[in-house]
Amino acid sequence: SNVINIVASDWQFTPNAITIAVGRPETLRLTSASGVHGIQSDALGIPLTTIRPGQPVRVTFTPNAAGTYVIHCAIECGVGHNNMSLTVVVR
Repeated sequence: SNVINIVASDWQFTPNAITIAVGRPETLRLTSASGVHGIQSDALGIPLTTIRPGQPVRVTFTPNAAGTYVIHCAIECGVGHNNMSLTVVVR
C-alpha cells in the first residue's frame, strides 16, 4: 500500500485533504507536531487512533465506497478542535 504522511498540529492536519483509490489498501503515517490529536472513521474503517508528539503511528485501511469523507479530530484538543478536519476523497 501507499504510505501517506499526515502531520497533526494545533487545529490542523497537513495536508488537510488527500485523494485515494477505492478498494486499495492505504496506510496513513500520522505524527503530531504539537498536541495530542486523533482520527477515527467508521465509514472508512479507521479505528480510533491517538496521535502523540514523537510517536509516529500507522493505520492501514481499505476504503470500500467512493465519496468524500470529512474526518474531524477525534480527541478534544482545545479551542480550535471543532475546526480540525481531514478530507479524504475516495475515487
